[in-house]
Amino acid sequence: MAHVAREASVKTGVDLIDRHHQRIIAHINRLHQCLNKGESEEVLAILEDVIEFTTSQFADEEHQLAINAFPQLEQHKRVHESFSRRLKEYRRVLQVGYNETIAKKLLSDMRIWLTDHILRDDCAYLSLFAQNRGRNWVTRALGRFINH
Repeated sequence: MAHVAREASVKTGVDLIDRHHQRIIAHINRLHQCLNKGESEEVLAILEDVIEFTTSQFADEEHQLAINAFPQLEQHKRVHESFSRRLKEYRRVLQVGYNETIAKKLLSDMRIWLTDHILRDDCAYLSLFAQNRGRNWVTRALGRFINH
């Protein structure tokens, strides 16, 4: 398994969200290194970091989506919730005892999350963010009020 490069293709143009995505890539790469080196004791620690980080990251991202009146916000939240549940299930299983197959599945799931969610789903809101970039909060609020 190759590590994930920090490519420009994961950039959304929103600094906070781009920094979050880079941290996810760093977690994937750390997990990849641990599996390659046989450092099983680190896998659960990385997973704990991922769970803690994604909880905060998802809240920040959903807040930005709400501020920008993203029409698919509820669907986006459900996708976040589903991934969070999967991470917690991996934690539950790995807390019982290390299982290399499960650890590899976790790595695979995180990579799929990167490509499917970040590179596809998160890109769905980029044009909305670009439209709103120059508008202040009053203009955005009035726009939401007028359009409802």
